[in-house]
This record gives sequence, C-alpha cells and structure tokens, in this order.
Amino acid sequence: MSTFKFENNVQFDLDVEYEFDNISKVIETTSNDVRVVAITSSKNDEGKSFVSFHVACALAKKGYRCIVLMADMRKTTIKHDKTIMGIVDIINGKAEIDEIIYNTDIEDVDVIFSGATKKNEKLNIDRRVYSVMLKCLKDEYNYIIIDMATLEKTDNDDVFLKEADAGILVIQPNRSSKKRIEKNIKLLEQYNCRVLGAIINNK
Repeated sequence: MSTFKFENNVQFDLDVEYEFDNISKVIETTSNDVRVVAITSSKNDEGKSFVSFHVACALAKKGYRCIVLMADMRKTTIKHDKTIMGIVDIINGKAEIDEIIYNTDIEDVDVIFSGATKKNEKLNIDRRVYSVMLKCLKDEYNYIIIDMATLEKTDNDDVFLKEADAGILVIQPNRSSKKRIEKNIKLLEQYNCRVLGAIINNK
C-alpha cells in the first residue's frame, strides 16, 4: 500500500471540531447498516472534499477505520508528474484494489482517487464492478466516505447514490437556491439514499 501525505495541519476552532464530531455521531448512531456515506452538493466548490476528509477524520478519532473515495470522475490527482490510479482503473480492469489504496498522514484514514480520467470525459461506471469494490472495502473498513461530484454534473449519480447507505448535502451560503437544494434532496431520496442532513460550509 502506497502513502499519500495530505499534510493535514489545519487547526479548527473548538466549535468547528464540535460540529464534525456531531456529524460523526449522526453517522455512527443512525443505523448499523449505514457504512457508505455519499457527500455531495448542488454547485461546484462548496467544500465537498474538505467536508468528506474531515468527517472521515472525526470518525477515525473514535477508533473507526475509514476510507475516502474521491469519486468526482472529472478530476485526477497528479503525484510526481504521474496520474494516480483509482476508481476508474478498477472499473476498467487495469488495477487491483490493493494497488489503488493510499495511506494518509492521518491514522486510520486511507484514500482512493478517481483515477486516470480526462477532463470532462464522460464515464459510465459499471455498477456491478463498483458494488464488488465496495464489498471488498467493507471487509477492511468501518466506514466508506464517498466524495461525489456535484449532483447532476456527471453520468454516474445513480451508481454512487444507489450504492450509498446515506447521503449528506454540503451547502455554501448564497451559492444555491432553496429550490435547487430541495430538488437535490429529492434526488437523493429518489435513489433510496437516506438523507442524513445538510452541512452549511462557511469556508
């Protein structure tokens, strides 16, 4: 297993830490069946990745093993001028799961990146293969946090949401209309993705 340093040196105010702790409590106490949590938003740049990672950190502090799936398939991660393999490479049969899991500098938090995709490339994720991948990860991790793309911006909302046990919507004030937010909450419900709530991200 390779290592990826996030260099997470962010010092939060106590009230911010308290809120992430509350989110982790909601996840762990809702149901034993809630292990895969999709985190998404109504517009780009509302802080999905930030929230996803720190929710995982909050759960890890309680002794849970967590992995974050960077499932925005429009984005790739580059390290040493090389694209890091990830979800799409598993789906396409180009990698084994142990080849794409990265440790982070946070104990009990690992990560899988999106993989070698092209900008704005349309990708149809095979739900069956993705489901098998999740089942393998459940054998190793207590919680899987899915850092999704903005809703309705990709072709794979149905795959990620149908395979998630629950969802959280990240909202940055004055970015999305109430109508759009309500529409996306209904979209999560349409895919039988239990809505745990919304997070107001004043980044």
